[in-house]
Amino acid sequence: MIQISMRRFLEISAVVVVGAIIVELVEFFMGVTFSSSLGRVFYPMSLMFYGIIILLVGQRHNEERKEERKRKNLNLWG
Repeated sequence: MIQISMRRFLEISAVVVVGAIIVELVEFFMGVTFSSSLGRVFYPMSLMFYGIIILLVGQRHNEERKEERKRKNLNLWG
């Protein structure tokens, strides 16, 4: 089973919501919906956008955890 902290879940949720808002604004200002022919292009792009943002958040989170582990190890041996 996948374990995820509440903070991480909220970070991912916030990123997805912000991404959805951005996509909706682009749709509104460009007059494009995902059901149109251009939507067939924008829908996969928006999914990739969400995926990339989630990966970046995950990468940052992993880097923070690595640095935290380093500090704990230095405290143990220092």
